[in-house]
Amino acid sequence: MANSIPTAKSFPKRHNQREAKVIETALAGSGTVSNKTIDSSCTVSGAIVSAPVVNGVVASVATGSLTAAQVIAATTAHDLLAAPGAGKINIVKSIEFFLDYAAAFTSGDDFTVEYAGSSVIGTCDKTSLLGTADLNFLVGVTGYSLSSATVAGLSLTANANKKIQFKVASAAFADGAGTVLKYKIHYETHTLVS
Repeated sequence: MANSIPTAKSFPKRHNQREAKVIETALAGSGTVSNKTIDSSCTVSGAIVSAPVVNGVVASVATGSLTAAQVIAATTAHDLLAAPGAGKINIVKSIEFFLDYAAAFTSGDDFTVEYAGSSVIGTCDKTSLLGTADLNFLVGVTGYSLSSATVAGLSLTANANKKIQFKVASAAFADGAGTVLKYKIHYETHTLVS
């Protein structure tokens, strides 16, 4: 059963510890929550982003955008999602992009979403960015399937506390002035078992 955090709420004393833990877990797992306080009576103040918590796993959504200049410079990786902290890993569930077309990109190469300097989470053909109109598209999350020690050969230990990045394989894109590449990443932050 998922819990979500209300915008403002006072919890009865008998619920303080349980509810405070749910709030603390959700706040720790979200990169979009700021300037929030929980006082000694567990009163939450400020607008809080709802963060479902199931068995200690925080499910989150990260959104953002890359300018044409950032896409062109992406032969050097560009951060999409911050590292989750020591002993934790962000497991990506889906990656959606929206090419907000203004002018066509030219040249370029396939691109990946990956753990910083490490394992590829998903790859997309360059044609998605070479279009001449707005385009919504998904990058297939191919780096995961269940096995005993790793996730499809993905070492959880080696990829713990790493950023999620956008990277163009080798040949840089050109042109594309004014075009914006928006993204939405659904992910879960897991604490590694130790």
